[in-house]
Order: sequence, then structure tokens, then C-alpha cells
Amino acid sequence: MPGKAKEFENQVVVIAGGAGGIGKALALGFASQGARLVIADAGTDLEGRDADDSVAQRSTEELVALGSSAICFTEDLARSDARARLLRHSLDTYGSVDILIYCAGYRSEQSVLQMEEHELGRAMEVHAHAPIDLVRRFAQHWVQDRTPGISIVCTSPLAFFGASRQSALSAAGGAVVAFCKSASLDLRKYGVRVHALLPTARTRMTEDLPVFKKLRPEVMEPDHLLPLVQFLCSDAGKDVSGEVLGIAGTRCYSVQSRETAGIFAEGTMFEVDEIQKNWRGVFR
Repeated sequence: MPGKAKEFENQVVVIAGGAGGIGKALALGFASQGARLVIADAGTDLEGRDADDSVAQRSTEELVALGSSAICFTEDLARSDARARLLRHSLDTYGSVDILIYCAGYRSEQSVLQMEEHELGRAMEVHAHAPIDLVRRFAQHWVQDRTPGISIVCTSPLAFFGASRQSALSAAGGAVVAFCKSASLDLRKYGVRVHALLPTARTRMTEDLPVFKKLRPEVMEPDHLLPLVQFLCSDAGKDVSGEVLGIAGTRCYSVQSRETAGIFAEGTMFEVDEIQKNWRGVFR
């Protein structure tokens, strides 16, 4: 009697940042469901420097040892030519691509007063421009090929709530969220879905943060994100696109922008003292 079919049998999943943390957890999860993997990871340190090809190579070898089909791509995706080659490398190897997941990035802690222009540019390139450009490239392929596809970009709750010393990453996250919502509208009619995810998980980039030091080791592990991602990439999630979703341990939630009812001017336009007098009403 044949065994139960695997959910993602022979589907090709490209994971940027797939050699560690959330990316590796997702790679292992998709591999267990029959997917073929492209692990794109330059193997940099926490600050996004000192690239090491062996990081992605070891993760790929681990997947192959488990019986999965996997290849690695170790170029720096902050470069436009590398992003073009990632798509071509995936297609040349497997002939198709079904899912793109971007969860690459690095840690940056600088106040807006300390930040240099080149540091802001680098943060935007890695955390906003690179994922946006990859979604664009893969979406163009899917539309031209007349095949459905799914893109998921992992960003941060900083995109909505900000934090001290996190101006650059907050700005990049905001750009990603706005792009994903708009791109989903452009691509829905072609069967291409786009999502932004805001994961909170214990990884090498977050494990020394105060919030994780207070929690048990098994709480908020990277693999907690897997069920949500697999739902979004499955037939069960085929009607869902453009959402901004979060996972924090056992909590799954949606993040939405809110517009208040506000206040109305008594005349043809507001007077300054009128706004001052009704200031609280702006937020109700």
C-alpha cells in the first residue's frame, strides 16, 4: 500500500538565509515533506561580515544526508548580479521554482545619531532592497512562465513598532511590509502570492537579548514558524495573499494598520487651537 503523499513533493523551495536559524528550520521542514531545496547563504557573522561558503555547504550536505535533494548558493545577495544568478542557478538545476523565502539578515544596533550614511545604505540593501528585488525577479519569472508561485519575506516587528537603536532595520522592515502588500495586489490575478512575516524566535542573533534569557530554552524556537509558512505555501492557503503575519512561540497573529475616526474641522479648515483642543480625539 503506497505511503501518504508528502505535501511539497518535488516542489522547489529557495531559502535565502537557509543555513541557520529560522531559514534552516524551514529548510529541514520542507525537506521532510519532499521539497527540493536551494540554500542561499553567504555564511556571514552576526554583523553580516566575514562570509564563509562552508556554512551553506554544511547545511546542504546535512539535507542530502537525510535523503533530500539540495544545492547551495553562497554569493552575497546584497549584489544585484548575485540575485539574478540565484534565480538562474535554481532554474538551471531544477527546471522550476515554486517558493521563495527570504530570511537573511544581520544584527545592527545604532542610534540615528551614530549612523553613517553607508551603514544606512547597507542595512536597506540587505533587509529591504535584496528581498524586494528577489520577489520582483521571481514574480516576473512566474508570470512569464504562467505558473503560480509564492514569496515570503521575513522581516521584524520593528517595521510597525520601532525600537531605540534600530532605526535602519525599522525603516527596512517598513519598506518590506508596504511592498509585500502592494505586490500582492499586482500579482493576485496571476496566482502569485506574497506575504510578510514577523517572526520572534530564538536564534544566534537574538538569543542574548533580555527577553530570551528569561524564557525556557524550548520556548520560541525557529521551527515554531514552520506550520504557518507551510500553510501559506500549501493549497489550504491558496486564497491568502498580502498578509502581515507574526509568530511568537505558540502565538500566531496578524499585524494590521489602524486608521482612527479622527476629528473634523468646524469650518473649512482647522485652526491650530482647534487641533490642540481636540488632540485626544485624533487618536480615538
